Amino acid sequence: MAQNQYWPLRLTDKTCFSPSCMQAQTLSKFLIRSLFLTLAMLALWWGLDSFFNGSVWEGMVISKSALVVEYCEFNNVARFFHQRMNTYSNLAYFFFGVLILQIAYDDYKNEGLRRQNRLESFPMLSALMGICFVYLSFGSAFFHASLTWVGQRVDMNGTYGITLVLVSIGLYHVLHNVRFTPLAKAIWAGLLVVLIVLFLEIALLIPSSQLLPA
Repeated sequence: MAQNQYWPLRLTDKTCFSPSCMQAQTLSKFLIRSLFLTLAMLALWWGLDSFFNGSVWEGMVISKSALVVEYCEFNNVARFFHQRMNTYSNLAYFFFGVLILQIAYDDYKNEGLRRQNRLESFPMLSALMGICFVYLSFGSAFFHASLTWVGQRVDMNGTYGITLVLVSIGLYHVLHNVRFTPLAKAIWAGLLVVLIVLFLEIALLIPSSQLLPA
């Protein structure tokens, strides 16, 4: 059978035009970028731990919990990272934070250009989630590296931040019949940031077992 000269594509063409295929390619690109950025951060942290020692943290107030809890790893106060594995493991939060930020930016670029689900149409919420993941990555790494009181405060605030954004996303879906204007979404995101910052003080007044019950 003669090949139709007007048919633009052959079965062997690798060009991908279906929405699902294009989304898979975009996600793959985001994953690869997140991986390389995480490896770069790993190299930076390894360099810091190799160049500095535990004396950097001298003079800072030690966390009370660090005096009685080992957090599944023995403390090596001679090293810059007092708890190496607990510090490096926070790179997982960094990886997912960068990934979510890329997805949020992609949703922002495609606003009005393609049909989006409810969360895709509110990229600021996704961006806040990604920022909180990165924040927790650095905050928790700071705490387990130094075992200081201020490090624990930042660590817990990152945890509260992720929780508050998740609750906010849930509330946004509960209010699925409400159509928020861009200004209303900006106010929502701004108030959420203020609330996360306020939790730095709220956490000093209410035990974490009550703020985040197991």
